[in-house]
Amino acid sequence: MTTEQGRLIDSRRQGCRRTIQYFDDVVHTMGNKKDVARFFRLFMVPGKNHCDATGGPGPDNFDLLSALEAWVEGGVAPDSLLASSAGPEVFTRLLCSYPAVAVYDGVGDPDDAASFRCKDRGLGHALKGFQSGG
Repeated sequence: MTTEQGRLIDSRRQGCRRTIQYFDDVVHTMGNKKDVARFFRLFMVPGKNHCDATGGPGPDNFDLLSALEAWVEGGVAPDSLLASSAGPEVFTRLLCSYPAVAVYDGVGDPDDAASFRCKDRGLGHALKGFQSGG
């Protein structure tokens, strides 16, 4: 897939090494992160139990389809998404396009996505010693 052929948005549990390795391998194959960002966005979801981003206490409500439609039809690539959880604890969270991660501002309500900002951590930051291409 290239920028002329389509767009891809994926979401997985934060720290899912297989998905991060795949993303990093795509970057390596395509040449650089900027080229990949033209057609592929990955959103890591904190607090989910499985690599398919289901189960667990993390946010479980976010709209990938609307983000994809806005990108394909309007040319607006998503850098972040708003996610929420309806319970048992109610909160919102900012999901950032990998390799950026949501960082708490230290002063706002930790249950409010507005208290977070996306910060780029660099490719492979969540691999914890594992490198792509291995």
